[in-house]
Amino acid sequence: MKLFNKILPHWSISVALVALMIASSSIIATTNISAITVQAATEGTTHQGMMEAPKVGKSAIVNEIVKVDIIDSKGSVTSLSAIKGITLAQAFKNANFQLPLSEDLTVSLDTIVTADMTVMLKAYQEKVETKKIGFATIEKEDDTLAKGKKTVKQQGHQGEKKVTIEQTVINEKIVASNTVTTKVTKKPVTKIVLVGTKEKVIAKKVTAEKSTSITQAIVEETGETDTITNETTVEPATTTTGTTLQVEATAYTGGGITATGIHLNDNSKVIAVDPSVIPLGSRVMIDGYGEYIAGDTGGAIHGNIVDLYVATQSEAISFGRRALTIHIIK
Repeated sequence: MKLFNKILPHWSISVALVALMIASSSIIATTNISAITVQAATEGTTHQGMMEAPKVGKSAIVNEIVKVDIIDSKGSVTSLSAIKGITLAQAFKNANFQLPLSEDLTVSLDTIVTADMTVMLKAYQEKVETKKIGFATIEKEDDTLAKGKKTVKQQGHQGEKKVTIEQTVINEKIVASNTVTTKVTKKPVTKIVLVGTKEKVIAKKVTAEKSTSITQAIVEETGETDTITNETTVEPATTTTGTTLQVEATAYTGGGITATGIHLNDNSKVIAVDPSVIPLGSRVMIDGYGEYIAGDTGGAIHGNIVDLYVATQSEAISFGRRALTIHIIK
């Protein structure tokens, strides 16, 4: 009993000192686990003249320390210790944590800290893309072209534009994209197609027969042949010199001015000839093609070779090389 009385005062002093240390601290910092901190009154009672251990009264404040993970836009994690129940603003201030200049919070600074809390940061980045602009196609009527025929007057070309896009990045992922500016760097060119409205004129070539009662009518555009009967001799609408040639024909295109000064266009009925065979300026009738004028020459046109002018390159290629019969008209 005497020994106990000797030890008791020392034990009481030790307990009192521990209590004082606890009371002087409001927060125990930790990064991985929760802890309980206690703020208590330091008053104690005496027992036979010795200080007893302090008691936690009703006014004691109990604080839970929790971990808060801050994840930036690149996925890097920063862990903070904070008191549960305070705001993020207070937690950042207590931990001396500064938000990166290029990052923003995805929640308000007034958000209350909870246990095992994760806070995401976001960043913004710009991306510039080059995109194509489609061209429009319009059709215009042209009374110099045969009805229904189409030809391209102007080829269409795509344009270009530069588009600036703002992207929102959270934890290495693009979560939103918004177009900021659009600048046209190359305007598109409209394609123009001419559509013919000129009505076809049906011409008849009448060839006189020995008989005065029968003539033959040939419709050049359709190639249809009808036999008609008349009581009197029908004078031929077009007479020839009697010169008929078997020729080898090709086709050419591209416009321009001929050797005789003719301005070529899509409807030009011109052939290139060897002037020693068919005189320049002669009108000729080509079986299956109608009337042409010998108005041009060519370096490869010699002897019984002719070159028919056509409207397009594709027609010239399609024509190829073929045998034709030509009648020279007076």
